[in-house]
Formats: sequence, C-alpha cells, structure tokens
Amino acid sequence: MRGLLPSLVIAVLAPGCSCQGTGITGNPDAGSDTALESGTDSPCWDGDGDGHDDAACGGDDCDDTRDDVYPGAPEICLDGVDQDCDTLVDGPVVRMSPTHLDTLAEGLNSDIAWTGSEFIVVWDYGYPIYPDISLARVSARGERIGEIVQMTDYGGMDLDTHAPRVVWTGSEVGLTFSVGNFSPTEDLYEREVRFFRVSPLGEVVAAPPRLNDVDALAWVAMPSWTGTEFGVAWRDGRENPCTAMFCDTEIYFTRLDALGDEIGTETRISDSTWIVMSSKPLWTGSEFFIPWTEFDFSGDPPVVEWIPRGATISRLDATGARAADDVPSPFGGVVHVWTGSEVAMAWWENVSGNEEIFFGRVDPTGRAIGEPIRVTDAPHFSGRPIIEWTGSSFGVAWTDGRDSGCDTGGFDCNLDLYFTTLDPEGTKLWADVRVTVRENFASASSLEWSGSEFGVSWVEMGDDLIVSFDLIAFCE
Repeated sequence: MRGLLPSLVIAVLAPGCSCQGTGITGNPDAGSDTALESGTDSPCWDGDGDGHDDAACGGDDCDDTRDDVYPGAPEICLDGVDQDCDTLVDGPVVRMSPTHLDTLAEGLNSDIAWTGSEFIVVWDYGYPIYPDISLARVSARGERIGEIVQMTDYGGMDLDTHAPRVVWTGSEVGLTFSVGNFSPTEDLYEREVRFFRVSPLGEVVAAPPRLNDVDALAWVAMPSWTGTEFGVAWRDGRENPCTAMFCDTEIYFTRLDALGDEIGTETRISDSTWIVMSSKPLWTGSEFFIPWTEFDFSGDPPVVEWIPRGATISRLDATGARAADDVPSPFGGVVHVWTGSEVAMAWWENVSGNEEIFFGRVDPTGRAIGEPIRVTDAPHFSGRPIIEWTGSSFGVAWTDGRDSGCDTGGFDCNLDLYFTTLDPEGTKLWADVRVTVRENFASASSLEWSGSEFGVSWVEMGDDLIVSFDLIAFCE
C-alpha cells in the first residue's frame, strides 16, 4: 500500500548491570519480604510484574514502573509513550484503514465529528450548485454504517445549501450550514445561516432555526461547543450588500443553548473586508477565540489571491461580548487549534518561489511562542493545511504537488493529500506521508482525532467531485 513507512526496529542496549553478582534477588526496594541471598549471579528485578526485568540492572524493560511497557508490547497510537521499548515513540508504522480511500459520495465541503464511538461526516453536493446536505456515519474502523442520510430538502425549492460544519456535544451533533439563492430581480445575493440538532444516528432532533438577524449574504457558519452551549460564528455581508457570492463580508457571532435557542444578541467581530474563517471558534474554558484571515480581493473583475495576508484572533468572553482588543497574529495562521494552554496554527507561504507549510504557536494574549517552523521542504506546491491536536501532538494534512509536479494549487493539477505529525513544539515526528493514490486533484477538508487515530476527509476532483474518508495512525 502506498504511503506506508517501513517498520523500523532499533535495539535497546541495556546499560551495564550493577546488580549482577551482588546476591540480590528480586526488587531491592520491595522491603523485608525480599530475600537477600549470597552467592553467584542472580536475576534482576521485575518491579512492574510484566515479565521483563528492569533495564537499569541489565534487563530489557525500558520502564519498570508500567506493566504495559516492555519489548514487544502493543504500541498505543500517539500517546507519547514508547510501549514496545524500541526507542521510537508512537511508531513506526503508518496504518491506513482497511477501507482506504473509501468514497462516501459525490460532494464538496466535508466536515467530521467524532462521537466517542464513530465518525459523523457531512458534506454538500458540489460547486456551483449545492442542493442539499448529506450525512454519513463511519465506524472506528473506517467503514460506513448504514445508508447516507439526506439532511435537507431544499433542492426542489430553487434554494441551495452550502458548507455544513459539525460539532459533537457528548450526546448529539450540532450542525450549521447556509441556505439561500441569488435574486436577479433585486440584484442581491442572500443566504441564511441555519442550525440543526442531530442524533448520533443522523436523525434531525429539532428544526433548523435561522441565526442571522438581517437579510444578507450569511454563510460558512462555524460551530463550537463549550460543554453547556454552542458558539457560532459566520461570514455576513449585511454592511455591504452582495451582488455576487464573492464580496466583502464581516464576521458575526452568537450563542445557542443546548436546545439550539439563541442566547443574547449577535456580536460583530470584524470590519468589512475579504476574510476567511477556516477554523471553528476555539473555546478556552473561559473565552471564545475567533480566528480569521484576510486575503487580497481586488481588481476589476475582482480576483481573490488565495495567499493569506494577515491573521487575527478576536477574543470574546463567555457571554459573547468583547473580552479584549483583537490580537494580530505574529504569524500568517490560516487554521488554528486550541491545545488547552495556547493557540497553534498552520499556514502556507512562498519560499523562494515555492509554497510551503508552516507552523506556529501563540499564547492567549497573541504573543508568539518561539519562531515559526517550516513543516514542508519539497519541490512544487504545498498549501491549504488543516491541523488537529491529540492532547500530546499535532496532526497536519495538506494539499501537495511534489509527486505530480504541480506548482500551483489550481484545480487543473493532480494534487495529492499529504500528512505528518508534530510534537507540542512543532518538531516533525515522522516523514511526510502521501495519503491519496488516485491521479486526481485532492484538497483536505477536515481532520478529527478519535483518541487513537485520525479520521480525515477530503475532496477529490476527477470526472466528479468525490468526498473521501480514511483513517491515519502512527502505530504498530
């Protein structure tokens, strides 16, 4: 299978044994029950009872305080522990799921949530028409459960849906999307942001309320869950009515209770400009961080230059009110994730005529932690990253042209999906891994950590637009 790294085994060289020949049998710290004998050489101790003696006295157990750590022990993926004592933490095999490159359906704009036992994958149909939202359940093994569910039924009403996003609450799914149409009589493009509550089986729990209060272009709604309520941010064109889908928009934010009812009033986050939110609101435990990125949008006709020009983090308190001034990012972050103590981000920028992926971290005040770290160093295009935090490391996936020779991120190139992991400081743990194998354009959509593996969804463009899903894990 393409994309697999070869299994590596590095022998653990035990240090010289200082206890051999001392006449001590068993654990010397075990107390009076430990027999002290005189005579010739005797066995080392096995303090954790896993059948392997401590390396400190000549054995092969690299951690004699844990009975799940010993040579040959099963490696638990990405937990930061070297279970099998081969000196390679969380490795060394990249494993794809048995249903590698499982195609869920034709579509675009996919997103993933992990429920604790399975993945929920949602998507819309595809550009330029997005008639309805679809949902699929995927098992922890990467296999689809049951049939694909059509979540909306707007296609026959001259309406289309766009950009579904999901978040898991612990008992159900919160799903946001936009719905609307272009009105040629009013020369106005209008959309509404809607919210669904969805059961773990993919059934709608409550009708989708409208979130935006003013008729305008409102789209790309991003939900988050605090443990008791939802925070939702979206792009909104009410200050600058749109006559096309591409126009200046602001960011607005609102809160919903667990039943999906709006709490309080909407908060305007940004000034009118061409902006993109690639990350859901980050809940820190006391504040909402709303990351957004400004792009160039100028010319006649307008042309979007898809290179990030500046990133900002807006901070809101638990009520949705401004907690502090906006924080300009010292880096060009496009996608962001909260680790529990800091914001990590990934982006791409031009290095000597070549686009490369970078990683950076900031504290809650926006102050840079260290220097930006270059993640990729390969010929041709690397861009559009997504990032996920496992609790001990980062997973990063991106669109890459090194195998196809593509120098741009355009749809006319057969770009691949690549993946790697980083430690908490951003140091790369493994070589870049190619995930996709078909000769199609591939663009990463969503990355979700299950506790042992990454679920990743992406869109491939060949004869059709295809939503694909797979599992990725660095373990044996």
